Amino acid sequence: MGSSKGVTISVKAPVDWDKMTKRKKQRLRQIVNRDTRIIRSFLGIIEHHESNLLSGLNKTRIDDGALDRLTITTTRVTSKYPQRLSVAHDMKKKYPRCSSSELIECRRTAITLYESYLALKKRKSSKVSRPCESTKSGRIPRWIYSPTFKLLESSSSSISYWWLDLQNSFASAPMKKPVHDRIRFPLRMSKFHINQIERGTVESLQLINNGRGKWWVHFAVRMKEASVYSKSNLPPAIFQETRYIISQDKARAIEKYDRRIAELQSEIDARRSRNQSYNAVAKKLKQLKIKRENVSKDMQ
Repeated sequence: MGSSKGVTISVKAPVDWDKMTKRKKQRLRQIVNRDTRIIRSFLGIIEHHESNLLSGLNKTRIDDGALDRLTITTTRVTSKYPQRLSVAHDMKKKYPRCSSSELIECRRTAITLYESYLALKKRKSSKVSRPCESTKSGRIPRWIYSPTFKLLESSSSSISYWWLDLQNSFASAPMKKPVHDRIRFPLRMSKFHINQIERGTVESLQLINNGRGKWWVHFAVRMKEASVYSKSNLPPAIFQETRYIISQDKARAIEKYDRRIAELQSEIDARRSRNQSYNAVAKKLKQLKIKRENVSKDMQ
């Protein structure tokens, strides 16, 4: 948060599930489930070609361009770029109900997960589970960027309604439509949510489900300099440095939980491969994840 790129805050707003039609509920689940399968596929490809994709001085980065050349075909290109009619892993062919922009977002999400694993692996002395192993269960939310989404407001008398407008390529992608379909989901936005979002620009979001039927949208809001200044009474650069120090304190506080979680995940993987019972370990892992989440929330 202390980089020159400015301060980014997270705003969590609930989806108004009760106001959604049965079709929209089904489509929301389909979108997130499809994204999860695609992200897992990208993670598997990265793991398989890791030695050829590593970049950076410390080899903790994934070459996005090299991964693109492995997975995405291109037919509509400018004169200075050649067509790419075949690739080693054709993700467009494997997932025909996904647009090119959504595939790219899934790829970027997978790269972020894998780079986090590489950084953790370099920092920790104990074994760290690969993303493909640690994400075998549960949904993996895609990072969605504009213009794939729009945040809309409509008014009726003195009441405002907020909607998340998303690209919906399930039907339009297989039909090769030049402009993809859209779908809107109602949000339950409080005054707090609106005030926080208005402090900056919504740059990206994730669709989150807790496994018990509750859905949220996590907005990443890049704060305006004026907003940073007014909240801190300090020049933006000083305020950003302060936020950076808080972020480091938070990272140190949850570091021990990350280490133990990685150890338990590795133990579960080892027991699973030997066909041994791991129920007790899984119970410990669940309890530890809850503790880590509570610490993270308390320090936000």
